[in-house]
Amino acid sequence: MTDTVTLTLDRASANDILTDLGQLPTSSGAWPLMMNIKQQIDSVTAAPAAETAAPEEAHAAA
Repeated sequence: MTDTVTLTLDRASANDILTDLGQLPTSSGAWPLMMNIKQQIDSVTAAPAAETAAPEEAHAAA
C-alpha cells in the first residue's frame, strides 16, 4: 500500500519545482517524479476547461 501526501501549491510554485527538478542530472531519477507532478498540474488545469465546455455541449445537443 502506498501512502499519499497532498500538497497545495499555486501554479507558479509547482512550475518552480518542475524547473528545479529538471536541472538535476538524469542519473538522479527525478524524471518519473517530474512527470507525476506535471500530470497532476495538467489535470487541474484541464478540469476548469472541461467544466466550462460541458454546458456548451449540453446546449448544442438540445
